[in-house]
Amino acid sequence: MGNTPTFVVELRTPGRQRIGFTPSMEWRVRKSYRGAGYGRPTEANLAKYVEKYNASLQPGECNAHIGPLGRATSARIRYNVGSEVVTTWQAPAFEVV
Repeated sequence: MGNTPTFVVELRTPGRQRIGFTPSMEWRVRKSYRGAGYGRPTEANLAKYVEKYNASLQPGECNAHIGPLGRATSARIRYNVGSEVVTTWQAPAFEVV
């Protein structure tokens, strides 16, 4: 049996505007056997997470196959149970990519 994550992160991308946010992904506070930890669910840590995710979409990177429609324009961290939003991030209105 696995553990239910306390926090989840969801990204909004141009390719999913009508659908809403991407499926929930675990927000790991500490490093574990499942991967790196992202730290406390703060606005600054969420901004770092989104920056790294968006950088991974560049040609030659691990998520390049997703393409520019996968670029996050907003994100949120919420409690997995109860769905209360902890923090949010919004891309600038105009951004040079």
